[in-house]
Amino acid sequence: MPPKKTPRTPVHNSSKPLTPERCTAPACGRRAYVGGLCQTHHRQKKTTGQLQPIRPYRRRKPGTVKFAGLRLTPTCADLIAEHAQARHLSVGAALAEILEGWAVWRQK
Repeated sequence: MPPKKTPRTPVHNSSKPLTPERCTAPACGRRAYVGGLCQTHHRQKKTTGQLQPIRPYRRRKPGTVKFAGLRLTPTCADLIAEHAQARHLSVGAALAEILEGWAVWRQK
């Protein structure tokens, strides 16, 4: 006879979320990551045991898009993507090529 399966733990059906949506550290307000803290405050608590104030996020410039970890204008991002595609390069390799060319031009 096969062993009986253990019953599953009941699912939390409350309308309240299990963890808060925002960091509970004083004057933070970032999105909660685990235990009611943002990633930075969670790491602080884990490493030092204390919560220190952190810098607020830097304001983004209007009219920019996130591209390869950078904030660029959409026109610039499109030109770099076209350059990468034309040369069959990754975006990072295309950026490196562009910067190397700029550095050589700048030294002249």
